[in-house]
Amino acid sequence: MSFSIGKVVKFNIFGASHDICVGGSLEGLPAGTKIDFEKIKSNLERRRPSLKGETKRVEKDDFLFLSGLEDGHTTEAPITFAIKNEDIKSVDYEEISNIFRPGHADYSKYVKYNGNAFKTGGGIFSGRMTAPIVVAGTVVRDILLKMGITLESKTIFGESGTGAKIKVSVHGVKAGVGEPFFDSFESEIAHAMFSIPAVKGVNFGEIENLYNKKIEDIYEEYEIKDGEPKLKHNYWGGVDGGITNGEEIYFYILLKPIQTHDFSIQTVDKEYNEVKTKFEGRHDKNISKRVQVVLESMTAIVLYDLIRRGSK
Repeated sequence: MSFSIGKVVKFNIFGASHDICVGGSLEGLPAGTKIDFEKIKSNLERRRPSLKGETKRVEKDDFLFLSGLEDGHTTEAPITFAIKNEDIKSVDYEEISNIFRPGHADYSKYVKYNGNAFKTGGGIFSGRMTAPIVVAGTVVRDILLKMGITLESKTIFGESGTGAKIKVSVHGVKAGVGEPFFDSFESEIAHAMFSIPAVKGVNFGEIENLYNKKIEDIYEEYEIKDGEPKLKHNYWGGVDGGITNGEEIYFYILLKPIQTHDFSIQTVDKEYNEVKTKFEGRHDKNISKRVQVVLESMTAIVLYDLIRRGSK
């Protein structure tokens, strides 16, 4: 199993949804980087449920840095942090512990781990595992900000929980970040994004909106702006040949509709009997707002690693 990502800037996660905590470690940061604890709290707050249809599980998200800091600054060691799981109500899942929730990883993990995976909640497949991404991403975003790089996201559609499309944008990245073929900017971003629960599509640029257009309406042109070549349209999301081209980087994330509902549906139990049931656990039905900070954070982690790789 892989719980880490990155080659120079390495991010690892640990824990599970109903463990004592979830957490992570971050290796490869410059020594002396100041940690903005208030900004971490603010971004974790963005991830907490606030809309109708979001999970009833409410965590305080109290976090603690365990190692790698001195006087609030990074040292030569990796930083390690933990986030407490306090609102754990495993009893909410007892009635459904013997059945497979369609659209969840229940059956997949049951087969892969011979029935030995977590039976309460989603375990390592839970959205709870995105909290460490936000902590690590916040630290990295501060470093990127000092480099003149900013990130933002917005929901294009999907406020009701029937699936969503979210645009992630990155400003200030110079041309030349990324590699051709297997370490391309797009492939590294996509690899990371698909680790986030419910993500089912990653689409750079406007290719989805340019189908069936006339070729003369979608070709690119260069012009000189501020003494440098700039694209007139930037149709393809700021990346050519797997390498950033100095334009705004943007891509769209597609989220699948949330699969747990209050009405009765058919499923199968662990003895392979067909049954009908309601799923009464604490599940998200709408994550389009709270997932944005997770997408931004994961983008920041991957981007900084790619920048550092190119600077070696």
